[in-house]
Amino acid sequence: MLKWVDDFAFIHMPAKLLMPDANPIFHYDLNTILDINKPLGIPWHVSRKKARTSPRFLIIPVSTGTCVHTQSRFPKNSKQKATKLMAFIAIANAPIPHAACTSLDGTLQHLTFVYRDGRSYLPHLSPFLSKFLNNFVRHHVPLSMLGDLCWWSAILVGPLAICLLAPHQALDPDILANASTSWGIGLIVGNHWAAL
Repeated sequence: MLKWVDDFAFIHMPAKLLMPDANPIFHYDLNTILDINKPLGIPWHVSRKKARTSPRFLIIPVSTGTCVHTQSRFPKNSKQKATKLMAFIAIANAPIPHAACTSLDGTLQHLTFVYRDGRSYLPHLSPFLSKFLNNFVRHHVPLSMLGDLCWWSAILVGPLAICLLAPHQALDPDILANASTSWGIGLIVGNHWAAL
């Protein structure tokens, strides 16, 4: 394989907790995970930063710029993503390279995990990315996309939002729909139907 995902998150669950104030007992650690992967030939690049944190599991790990508080079970975005967006907006008055746009796209995609409403402020970025014929071409940021980025910057300067991971109540609206380019659209809501 020439490429692989190298950002893994492992949850370290205690086998048992003897007393509320006592240290929990674990049956595995990071070395256990590395031993399992050794026969598979998966390369693990242990940098100085990772080596410093590798022997222990963190209460608030950061994965793809999102902090997940494992005890209270909520994720929140780190300030690094806001800084990256502000840096992009600061250079948006000049032609932008492809690499900066794809990096921003990935950043905003990750942000929508916590800022769910942000999904509505991504559609102008994808068509803009398709304009780059190669990695060396530069383009001016369109006003529609700049407007979306201003919305993002207004959101990110405020307090960091969190997204609760509590289960939501399931709701079945009993709606069925189907579309055909040669015939039209069929819609069923409960016991009622419509054909358009």
